[in-house]
Amino acid sequence: MNVGILAVEYCVGELVQTNANLEEIVSNFDVNRSQQSLDSWVKSNFGIETRVKTKKAASELAVEACRSLLKKSNLEVGDIDFLVLNTASGDYKQPTTATAVQTAIGMKRNSFAMEINMPCAGNIYGLATAYSFIKAGLGKVGLVVGVDKMSAIVDQEDFILSGIFGDAASACLIGIDGPLEIRNIYLNSKADLNHTLSMFSSGSKHPVDSQNLNLKNHFLKMKGKETKDFISFSLKDTIVNLLNASKLEVHEVDQLVVHQASKRIIEETLEEMGFSNSQYLFTLEKYGNTSSASILLTLAKYLEESKSFKNIFLVGMGAGLNWGGVYLEKMR
Repeated sequence: MNVGILAVEYCVGELVQTNANLEEIVSNFDVNRSQQSLDSWVKSNFGIETRVKTKKAASELAVEACRSLLKKSNLEVGDIDFLVLNTASGDYKQPTTATAVQTAIGMKRNSFAMEINMPCAGNIYGLATAYSFIKAGLGKVGLVVGVDKMSAIVDQEDFILSGIFGDAASACLIGIDGPLEIRNIYLNSKADLNHTLSMFSSGSKHPVDSQNLNLKNHFLKMKGKETKDFISFSLKDTIVNLLNASKLEVHEVDQLVVHQASKRIIEETLEEMGFSNSQYLFTLEKYGNTSSASILLTLAKYLEESKSFKNIFLVGMGAGLNWGGVYLEKMR
């Protein structure tokens, strides 16, 4: 039984923020120290020119993406057996955003929805989970969703994190005999002992209180050098494992759809591995790093622009620390 992607769609925040807009908001950018404008700094370090933000709830973005996806496909909402939703910034800790979306789009009574929190690698883990459900006979059609309202969980006065992230949702339908067949999956993880990417005060170990609020410990924190090293390592590790498992060479991969973490780091790493710039594309220039939505959003953009391809690698890495990839082969 072959399982693959049937259709992909996305929805981005309705507010476009330029680097000039960002400069008016942030409080910790020092022009004299940087010796360049914030616009130049963000472009050179991350490759981001604009980013998308939203006033909507994360669930609303997800619902919009799912409804657009259903219009794009030849399926009805009643055909969907389950939903796997990934988010780091859902509407609430409880109840889950997954079940809110399940109800809002009108999934059938005997369907089920589950939520995972794997941020930037979530599209990979969501696809792997949905693939396993179908292989196990728990359904024939699944809905995989990634959504993050990052503007709600990063300090908007911090020029680095506020400048990196955008708000968006992406979704795909996965089922038997999908035209983009899932041929191989690679997953890996390890404890983030150095708190490379962390929200210190967001769980039961360090509950949110007045002291932590004053210290802004409820916002996402990132260690720059450690994050850069992790992106480069996990990108190489995933691609090497997918190439070996799939018995493919670098030149046989038509497109690498990589989590949109940093343009510079991705370009440097892929160039070192022997990939040409025609084998990957970026969406972060326009939308920013959309976290849980990033990979499927970028895949959707690629499929809009290209029809002539055979092999696609999806690669994700993020907080956890989690990373992995999926090899998709075009069957028709």
